[in-house]
Formats: sequence, C-alpha cells, structure tokens
Amino acid sequence: MRLGKRNLKFGFGMVSGLFAFVCSAIFLAACTDYEGMLDDEYEAWVKQHGENQQTFDPADLPPTAVVGSFTDLRDGQTYRTAIIGYQVWMAQNLNYNTANSLCNVEKDADCKMYGRYYTWSAAMTACPSGWHLPSYEDWSYLFSEVGGTSVAATKLKTKKVWSSGENGEDTYGFSALPAGYSHDRDFYNVDHGTVFWSSTESSSRFVYSVRMQYENPNAEITKEMKDYAFSVRCVSD
Repeated sequence: MRLGKRNLKFGFGMVSGLFAFVCSAIFLAACTDYEGMLDDEYEAWVKQHGENQQTFDPADLPPTAVVGSFTDLRDGQTYRTAIIGYQVWMAQNLNYNTANSLCNVEKDADCKMYGRYYTWSAAMTACPSGWHLPSYEDWSYLFSEVGGTSVAATKLKTKKVWSSGENGEDTYGFSALPAGYSHDRDFYNVDHGTVFWSSTESSSRFVYSVRMQYENPNAEITKEMKDYAFSVRCVSD
C-alpha cells in the first residue's frame, strides 16, 4: 500500500493523521510531533537535537514535503525524515561513526552538515536497525516518484549552499547536500556535487551509486569503485 501525500506541520504548516500512522507503524524510535509547536519552541528543539541550521529552514519546505524525525538509539542523533511515495527516507546524511568512515574536518568539523563518508563495505552495515542502505531498485523508485532521473536532482537538492547558486527545489524535503566525496582520505567536489551509495553491486569491484552535480537537473546512476567514500542515506525497511 502506498502512503498518500498529505501535508504535515514541521515548525509551521498543517498536520495530518498520516504522520501519526507512519510514526507508529514504521519508525522504530521516537518521532516528533510538530503540531502546535511555536517558533521559539521549534528553535529550542533544534538546539537540543543538533539540527543543522546552516542549510535547513522549515520555511523552505513546500507543502508537498511530508517530513518527520527519527532518533538513532545507537548514539542519540536525530535525523529528519521524508516520505516520498511509499518510502521513508532519512532526509540528512548519516553521521554514525563506524570503522572505515571519516569526516571532512576542515569543512565540517563535527560532521553535522555533510555527515560522514563511508566506504561501500562500511556503508552496508552503517544504517540503524529498521533501516537499510538503499538498493538500485530503491533509488529507481524514488526517481520515478519525483518525475524521473531527468529532473530528480532539481527536485531533491536543497535550496541553499550548492555552487554558483545552482540549487534545487527540495520539493519533497529530501535535502540533498553537495558533500562531494572522499578517496584516500582526500576530499573532492565539495559544494559542487554529491554521491550516494546503493547496496547493489554491478561487479566484484563496482557498485551502483547515485551522483548529483550543481549544474545538472538530472540524477545519474553510475558505477563506482568500492574503496571510495561516499555519503549514505538510509531508507526504512
């Protein structure tokens, strides 16, 4: 069964009964009820949970965005979530510290903005219980729900921080950021693009991945080597 798109309040906006259903039926940790939350209360919640204010403002989200939150019980970090079609996605890059992951300390000292970068083997086990690294099929379904790969980057990128003002519309609250990628502990393409892992191998050495660039409206499904370190978005089981 697919979840219908109904507006929810995130800071300000409308709340529907759908979010309560999703929280009880899908999320394994506490969901946040934003109904009746005043602006100062929302700001206090942000300070408590460490939400990244450099790139996210609830006023930026259009009424098409169906959003909530999830708390990772392993380390207490809270992530925004977005419902797109029947999928529930983390709407921030994963920031769980595990072996074979790293942080771009010069750009983002505590990984709050861009999250951590994971090799493929690390990414395969990095998502919390009840979530998983998205497969090729998961990504393909996401793109079909937002209008196809030709416009997916525009629909999924944030409205801020991409190079040369080539920002997205963030239509669904997915909020893809230009985190770049890492190889041999060096960082590349930060502020210009991002690459997300999938769980699906294309060969013994390569994995299907999702690439978005600042100047392109399309999202590309590419084949990348497993020893690179990319961003991780988890999707609910």
